[in-house]
Amino acid sequence: MTDNSLTNVVRKTLDDLDRLRPHIEAALGYADGTHTFDDITGMVLRGRLRFWPMLNSVMLTEILEYPREKHYHMFLGGGDLTEILAMHPEVEQAARDAGCCKLTIAGRRGWVKPLANHGWHEQHTVCVKRI
Repeated sequence: MTDNSLTNVVRKTLDDLDRLRPHIEAALGYADGTHTFDDITGMVLRGRLRFWPMLNSVMLTEILEYPREKHYHMFLGGGDLTEILAMHPEVEQAARDAGCCKLTIAGRRGWVKPLANHGWHEQHTVCVKRI
């Protein structure tokens, strides 16, 4: 990839991040202050998060590596739920291509029902106490 091509990819990524910022910030509202929009932008640009921009929604995924498994984790999603769910086959293929054996998500309970239609099940509940 030429420097000019790379510059265009970065510019397009930044434009899409800015366009989808309201959805990202709304989803971050459930994260209890763990990340800011600027944190997300940096993580995307460094390749720490994969950015899935859509017309009216966004997903951010990451690979979590454990001693015996790799999981493809949906870190953040926001916007049009129908549009996000339509991306499921592509996300699942990306997980397979990355050598992952599971898809995971940690989020609000509202994800449980729509994901069930795609073969997901609730495995854990996360409880948090700020100290």
